[in-house]
Amino acid sequence: MGWIVTNATGERFGQWEALIARARFFRTRRESFPVAHPAMAVGDIGSASGALGMLVARDAVLRGYAPARVALCDAASDGGLRPTAVLGAAF
Repeated sequence: MGWIVTNATGERFGQWEALIARARFFRTRRESFPVAHPAMAVGDIGSASGALGMLVARDAVLRGYAPARVALCDAASDGGLRPTAVLGAAF
């Protein structure tokens, strides 16, 4: 995975949670790990933020401005659910 698309809006405790979860998931140190925050442009849009994240990743890869061909799309909800999808270019 070369980059992350998340629904984080910049809330401090949400960022801490994401940082700890990513450190446990990846288990390798990375000098740079680009993260896209589409929710910071459109706001908190609820369950549609998952679809928005996947569309942002898809368009970035297809149009050639993504930092890598494989993206991790993660989201968080107030109810405690944490869905994740890994998207990659097939070509």
